[in-house]
Amino acid sequence: MNLSEKLELYTSFSQGENNGFSKLEVADLELVNFDLKPYDLSNSYFGGVTFTSCDLKNVDMHGSNFGGSKFISSILKNNNIVKAEWDNVEIYNISVDNINAFRTTFMESIFNNCKISQSNFESCNFWSSRLSKVTFEECNFVDACLNDCIFTEVIFKNCILPENFKQKTGLIIT
Repeated sequence: MNLSEKLELYTSFSQGENNGFSKLEVADLELVNFDLKPYDLSNSYFGGVTFTSCDLKNVDMHGSNFGGSKFISSILKNNNIVKAEWDNVEIYNISVDNINAFRTTFMESIFNNCKISQSNFESCNFWSSRLSKVTFEECNFVDACLNDCIFTEVIFKNCILPENFKQKTGLIIT
């Protein structure tokens, strides 16, 4: 069964239309110019998958595990990524808009050359992540953990930051 068929069956299951395909696990694939908009990826596993120029706009990914995956020049917009595990992800050359990532983990992840706006990272854990050339605009980081992160040329513009957030080298907070 190819990936599109698996995605269709899983989306059908998640919408209550069938009861035969209750688990979606994809590992170590490289997806290029793949349109994921029609699919529900909630509670799915995409381990070590590379998404290059893929469209994930409006895709529900709550409870998902994308550990070790890479997102390169892809579209992330209007996504629900609540209570997900996105540890060790690498995100490059992306504009992210309107993401709800409440209580999601991004531990030991890499964010490079990204603009992230109007997104909710409340109670997220970014422990030991590396952020370089990233601009956050109008994002909520209440109760987020940014401990041991390495920041290089990172800008927080009109963001709500955690109370214990320290001024770190490479940060601009406006």
